[in-house]
Amino acid sequence: MNKIVQGLWAQTELIVWKSNYWMIAFEHALKNDVLQLMANDHDKENYSSLIVDNHEISVLLPEKYWFEQREKIACRDEFGPLCGITLDIPLDIEVFGYLQPAVDKLAKGGISIIPQCALIYDHIFVPQKNLDGAISILRELRDQAQTVTLKD
Repeated sequence: MNKIVQGLWAQTELIVWKSNYWMIAFEHALKNDVLQLMANDHDKENYSSLIVDNHEISVLLPEKYWFEQREKIACRDEFGPLCGITLDIPLDIEVFGYLQPAVDKLAKGGISIIPQCALIYDHIFVPQKNLDGAISILRELRDQAQTVTLKD
């Protein structure tokens, strides 16, 4: 881990989102319906995201909201429940390699992740059953970075 990334991990706080979440995939033909679905999720206490690529439209929504809506719109696939963790440190867009230590350590721990990167903050979503293990691994990563940073 380079010194910049190490310093950032030493300062990273972990915020666990309160709700459970689901990742849902839709066909492109439902784009307007999906955009309306996203527009109606107004609770700022919850996380949501929308990704449109050449294969699908994917959204990440709070479980409660998705369960209220799922009979109104046909999805192609869904996965959950997931738990969200914000890696609470503002990152400059020029920083590279920040997520790599987390990805490596979580993979070695047998924990799959769904990374969600915004402009300034990064988030990861893990299966609910793996939340405690993921938090433990991320805290260990942070603690190791703090120990090395203090020695420098």
